[in-house]
Amino acid sequence: MAYNAINLKKGPVQYTEEVAAEAAITPGMLLAFDASGEVVKHAAASTNALPRFALEQAWRNDATDAPAIDVDYALADTVQTGVFGTGALVNAFLDSTSVDAEKGDALVSAGNGNLEVIGAITAGATNINAIVGYAYEAVTSPVSGNVRIQVEVR
Repeated sequence: MAYNAINLKKGPVQYTEEVAAEAAITPGMLLAFDASGEVVKHAAASTNALPRFALEQAWRNDATDAPAIDVDYALADTVQTGVFGTGALVNAFLDSTSVDAEKGDALVSAGNGNLEVIGAITAGATNINAIVGYAYEAVTSPVSGNVRIQVEVR
């Protein structure tokens, strides 16, 4: 089922913030701050990540008829971001390089704003703080591009 929102349960968002974009960003991408305080795609795979996602442009009214979640923010646009709390359901992206996701699989940053399934969790070897959330649905990884996935935030 396709959803036209990033926040699927309408809560719990810890807070929202408007921040300038350092590059093009698609709603649903995992974000981080760069050295200048602008938002970028989370760029470090399998590392700690605050569950900060780009929200859809609710005010956008263009002639494309595209759902707001499919309209990218451009460089220097003001990005609506949301930091989500435990249990929130987010419409994010599964990376094309990830293995297929089964419901309940742990997801981490893929290093490009998308998420990927983490391998086997091994005590002492897995950075459990890197887990952003868990797949709320089974999704087949695409051959190319990315696919939307419902993520229950950790």
